[in-house]
Amino acid sequence: MFIMSMVHILGLTDDDVFFVPVRNGTFAYFPRLFEEGYGLTDIYLYEIFSETHPRKFQVKGTLGIETVENLSQPVRIVIIEQNSGDTVAFAIADSETGEFSFETKAGEYDMLIEGGDIETQTTSFEIPPDYREKEFEMKQAILLSQAKRLEDLISIRDDIRVKDTLILVETGDTLEISLTLEQKAVLYLNVIQEEQMIIQDSFPVNKQEFIYSYLPIPGDNLLKFKLIDEQGNLSYKDVHIIYTPRPGITAVTETEDAGSRSVTEEGLQEYLDRLSENARVDLKAFISGIDLAALGITTAVQLDRYLIEQAENQDYSAEHVDLLLVITPLNEKEAAEMRRQTLVEMSEGELQEVLIGLDLEAEGINREEELIFWLRVHVDEYNYTRQDVNDLILYNLQSDYLGAYRDQLVSISSNESLGRALSEMDLSKISNLQELYEYLLSEADNYGYESEDVNYLFSLLSQREELNELLGNLTETASGDLLRVLEELDPEKEGIDNPVGLISHLLDEAENNDYTPEDAMILLVNYLDTEDLREIIKLMIGISSGELLNLLLNLDIEQNHIRSLDDLYDYLIEQSRFYDYSEEDVIKLFLNLLRIIENEPIIEEIPIPPDLEDEGKSGTAWIFFILGGVAIIILILMFARRRKQEKDD
Repeated sequence: MFIMSMVHILGLTDDDVFFVPVRNGTFAYFPRLFEEGYGLTDIYLYEIFSETHPRKFQVKGTLGIETVENLSQPVRIVIIEQNSGDTVAFAIADSETGEFSFETKAGEYDMLIEGGDIETQTTSFEIPPDYREKEFEMKQAILLSQAKRLEDLISIRDDIRVKDTLILVETGDTLEISLTLEQKAVLYLNVIQEEQMIIQDSFPVNKQEFIYSYLPIPGDNLLKFKLIDEQGNLSYKDVHIIYTPRPGITAVTETEDAGSRSVTEEGLQEYLDRLSENARVDLKAFISGIDLAALGITTAVQLDRYLIEQAENQDYSAEHVDLLLVITPLNEKEAAEMRRQTLVEMSEGELQEVLIGLDLEAEGINREEELIFWLRVHVDEYNYTRQDVNDLILYNLQSDYLGAYRDQLVSISSNESLGRALSEMDLSKISNLQELYEYLLSEADNYGYESEDVNYLFSLLSQREELNELLGNLTETASGDLLRVLEELDPEKEGIDNPVGLISHLLDEAENNDYTPEDAMILLVNYLDTEDLREIIKLMIGISSGELLNLLLNLDIEQNHIRSLDDLYDYLIEQSRFYDYSEEDVIKLFLNLLRIIENEPIIEEIPIPPDLEDEGKSGTAWIFFILGGVAIIILILMFARRRKQEKDD
């Protein structure tokens, strides 16, 4: 998106090609001709900043106080414009980190900082009129003073009891440090290794006995515990762990067979470097500081386990590590060859012939993304296009994504004919959930089932959301009589207490209104398609960085008419002309997404709630499930037919 700081009309020689303001002059469409464009009619959207539509910046800052853990009440930041004296924003600081953020335009501001546990204070800041970045970050932490009343209440006690404060070890096994503590308190921990702080953590204390698991590294490990009780009284205890490895004992033990995770010393360092390259923020910083030799790590299994074990003590989670391991193959050449074989099965024509005859080693292809880049670079030598290569990646993704939908629908369908239609369908012709639904409707006569059977099965998808939330979201996107029925609906009066009942009601009301049952179902599946896409984008955000990450964070899929993975892929490729990332970065992102969908357990079964089991068909083992880590689908029993029968009776 282009940004203009002044509103002006651009005259052109052709009277049918011009600058077109919309939305009261806050946006405008304008045709431009670029060598990289699609043609002479490319149209771009400008956002026009002015006094009535000022540009806004995300302001970020941090509050600092030495005894921040004593704060029991929130700290509120009020932002006041100096010229007008108006309050323009406010924020609540994070109780653990002290971080806060808010949005405002360029100008001069005062900040009033107040809270029950701190002394009220003010400070000022300015965003210059010519500031160009999207975010404005306050470089210095704002130091606060604790309220006098708290300082007077705090006393030092000895409520941390531990058997040994000096522990000498010769192996790198995980230690369990048993502490006896005051209940209803908070335990804070700082871990210092070789005079450097490496861990800061806190734990609520609900029982007297508390066990802390710790994996030492060679040398001096200092664990500094601090306990704060309900009255704010403090207790301190230091535990020293001296780890001197015995000859032949490594810092991280591993008894199981490493198998394919075994690599040479050089290969292990290379693997570590690639993990660091693919990791983000806190995990990246931690990996960058790892010394394999000092830790005695000699296998990939040991390294993977070490990263997961340290998640409890670092500012990243074990899930972040799992995601990183999925997108970072240990043996990249083997992964590239497996991808080639998969693409052979999914391609056709000359592209398939090229993939069959492609010698990765001879062409110097060592990574999956290099395989895709090679196919794109050599299009002029063969009878296929770059779009064919792009489509192949997307088909690979959609095949796994929609295949999981299909497999679960097959498993819960009580209609044999409908189950057979699902099993025999060609997913290469399906790109989203709506097309899957419409395909099944079109095949009803061929397979011998009714459209009502399809509606029944697909309405099970509605249980992914809470009733009122689903009702509100469907109302936002509906139109015509369907919109009116949703707007006039009183769930309590109609006896609707779950999302399945809502969809049943819409299907029943189709007889009395100017819409069909299929219209109601398409409204649902379109909404689910959009929500699926949002969840996939969240997953992509977790594995992105730089300008591509910023674009995904601020992406409005409705405004940019993005309704499928195809649309998203094309949009990101197109925007690479205006942002600091390349088409290759987009391809790598989609390949990483594909790795996640292929390698992670993508279907998790969840037992049906007991209070809904009686509403199902007897003898049918119903389940509801979610797809991937992104919670794509939840299925539940539907009682549409029962409600319809009750109405008929």
